Amino acid sequence: MTNKSFWYLKPKTIMANDDYFNNPLSPSAMNPSVLDNDTVNGVTATVTSSFSNVTVSFVSMGGINVPTEAEFSTITGGYHYSDFLTPNGKYYMNSGMFPPGTYYLTYKITQNSCPDNYSIATATIIYGGTSSTGKSVKSNQSPKENELPDIIAVYPNPSNGIFNIDLTHVKESYNNIRVYNILGAKIYEGSLLKSLNQIDLSNVPTGYYVAHISGEENSTTVKLIKN
Repeated sequence: MTNKSFWYLKPKTIMANDDYFNNPLSPSAMNPSVLDNDTVNGVTATVTSSFSNVTVSFVSMGGINVPTEAEFSTITGGYHYSDFLTPNGKYYMNSGMFPPGTYYLTYKITQNSCPDNYSIATATIIYGGTSSTGKSVKSNQSPKENELPDIIAVYPNPSNGIFNIDLTHVKESYNNIRVYNILGAKIYEGSLLKSLNQIDLSNVPTGYYVAHISGEENSTTVKLIKN
């Protein structure tokens, strides 16, 4: 009889939290660290002992008055938004490639030894603001009311598959929605009206999804949770 030993890898507790960054156009570059507010087993994700066990990856980019992925690639000569997220969780921006605007960077932190264990968050980056301090400002609080973009109501979220997308009180014009899984594969696409819309994701597995909501001039992303 042969005795065999088995190692059990305990999943780590990964907490990716939404962030808010505000930076003026001068200085001309900002490098927000999206991991500063995230934790692995209760320890800040940027600490070497924590970070060595996880991988940070790009999910999607949306925003207000920002280029689409195709437009950004044209402007930058072939670069993609994902190219500027570094393995240590910093997102490098500069005025030569990034026009002023409000960017919504959605990213994922995954445990290396357990790919099914991950957490997703969105960093709001106001790039090219009007502050005269010349410093980046990070806050866990929401921006002031007069700085907020249109709020797209999504409910219930989490949901068993039926999500309501309410554009009734949104000033901007959004007419399309595309939903992607965490691997970047598109699993749903449909049209939107300036009213209460409903999408059905009942046929997809439980987990995290990213909805890319767009119009002729603006786009934004919303994190969806299917339970």
